[in-house]
This record gives sequence, structure tokens and C-alpha cells, in this order.
Amino acid sequence: MKKLIPLITYIFISMTGYNQNFPPPSGISFYDNNDSAYITWQSPESKDLSHYNVLFYAVENGKIFKLGSTIDTHFTIALPTFFNTMNFGVSAEYNNPIGVSDTIWVHAIVLWAWGMPIYINFEDPYVYRAGLVANVWEGNDNWELTDTTYYSSEHCAAFYSDSVESRSSLITTYIAVGFDENPKISFQVKIPENMEFTDTLKLFYYTSTSSWIQIGDPLLAINNWQLAEYSLESLPNSFHLGFEATCGGGYGIYIDDIIIENDLTIIPKNFTNDLALTLFPNPATSLITIQIKESIPIEETIIYNHLGQKVLVAVPVNNTMDVSMLKPGMYFIEVAAKDWRGRTKLIKQ
Repeated sequence: MKKLIPLITYIFISMTGYNQNFPPPSGISFYDNNDSAYITWQSPESKDLSHYNVLFYAVENGKIFKLGSTIDTHFTIALPTFFNTMNFGVSAEYNNPIGVSDTIWVHAIVLWAWGMPIYINFEDPYVYRAGLVANVWEGNDNWELTDTTYYSSEHCAAFYSDSVESRSSLITTYIAVGFDENPKISFQVKIPENMEFTDTLKLFYYTSTSSWIQIGDPLLAINNWQLAEYSLESLPNSFHLGFEATCGGGYGIYIDDIIIENDLTIIPKNFTNDLALTLFPNPATSLITIQIKESIPIEETIIYNHLGQKVLVAVPVNNTMDVSMLKPGMYFIEVAAKDWRGRTKLIKQ
């Protein structure tokens, strides 16, 4: 999906309090590695512990989400996609007596740069979860990302409007551009009208030394899904991108399949996600099984590295393919079946 270039990480630890009847975990720590975040902590004093709850929120709007539960003292998630400042919390849940401890939090500021190409697909549950806590620039928090069926049976980013003149945004981390690259962005967008009312989507960029600068013209009144494309070649060598959604009383804004790439990359763009394409296992070490919804014979499978270079072409045998020769890392895998082409990401361990 993307190549991450880590820059620096800051960590701050805090705790809401201490309850002797239900003591919280202690010694929470956080570190990141490539596309994953690792949270570890220490067990509280010996009691009838049921499990730990792992929580998450972005500083920008403070909405708290439960990432999951575990009986271990560590937890791993894919790093969120749209911001750099986040908090991970852990609380302990007890059996006898029944109760939940206070939460201990680790506050992390993680700065990355993304190398192109970048492909953001909201079918990825961790990308989707990151989008749930999109930044709010001004006004009330009246926009949210949620599961919809407007684009497909899978996820897309959905900004629902319920208050005039409120705004929110999706903001990427820094994007790093090489001197010989001419980047552009494309994404699917739908902005249905409500009588004479419509919402507005604008694309912005900013750097560490500049304010927000709009790219191109705003988008509005797009009743059916269509492809939007913008050239980014006049932008600096590193920048943030932001999608600003402005409520105008319409039926909301929907975006999906965000692709930021070099014009020179050779990753094909004529693919669809009409059929579900899944890999098992993923991450993989050797053999993978390719699954699509309908029993269409797979004619060809192509694997690209993060630079868009073709590294493997094969026809799977009984939908099974050997990827043991690939180096560990992130790849795109494209599957061709009759007139249909689908693409997803493969993580090689």
C-alpha cells in the first residue's frame, strides 16, 4: 500500500487514576516498525483478571475506540493512515469482583514520510478505523466515516452532513516525492444532491512552513461515482494532503480508492473491486491461496513491489501461488480473470 520512511517518535505516558479494588496495568510503552504499532504493558498486582481492553483515540477530536481485547500484555495493530498524533490506552477487566480499572495511556507523535506509490483502500479495516477519527478543522464534529454500500459492498469513506457550514477533513501523513517524480492523485468520489442543496469536497496541501493551499477546483453535485484526478507536480518534495468536506445540506460525500503515484509508475489503473479479492494467509511466508467471490478461472497473477516494478508473473495452480522467493515487505498483487481485474496488497514476511 505504501512505503513508510520513519522520521522520529515521541512518547508520553499518563494514567487517569488508580483504583485499589481494580488496579490498572503499568509500564505501558509503544514503538513502531514499518506498518505496525506495538503496545506493551505490565500486569497489575495479582487479582482475578479477566482480560485487557486496548483503546485508541486521535488527539484531533478525542473519540475513543476499542481496538480489541487480549489476555496477553502486548498488542499489535497496523498504523493509522491519516494522522501522526495518537493515543493508545489499556485497562484491566476483572472477574471477582467484577469491575474495570482506570486506563493507562501512551501518547505517541509518530512522523512518517510516505514514498510513492500510495494506495488507500477503505476495505482495509485498519485504514477504515483510522478514518473513523478524521481531523475536524472547525465547527461541530458532524462528519463521520462509516460503513456504506454506496460504492460497493465494502467500505468507503463517508462524510455525512447534518449541520450547515460544519467542516471536517482527512489528513495524510507527509508524502515524500523524489526529484525525478511527477506525482498525481486520483480517487473515486460521489456527492449526491439533496434537491438544490449539495455538499462540497476540496483538496488541500500544506508543508511544515506553509498554510493550507487549495489544489484545483472544489467538487460538488456528483450523483454517480466518478474518477477525480489532480496533478501534484508543482508541489514541494514533501507535503501533507487533506480532503476538506463542507456540509451544504446535501446527502454527504463519499470517497474511495485513493491513489497517489508517479506518472512513470507502471502499476495498471484499469482495475475494479466489484468482486472481493482476498489472500490467505496474509501476511504470507510461502504459499498463498487467492479467493474471489465467483468461481471465475484465474488467468494471470502479477505482483508489483512498492516502486511499481513487476517482480512476479504466474498462473496459480488451483488458486494457489508460491511467493517464497519474494523479499519481506509490502507488495501489490493483481489478479486477472476473464474481463475482470482486481488488486489488493500482499505482505510478505
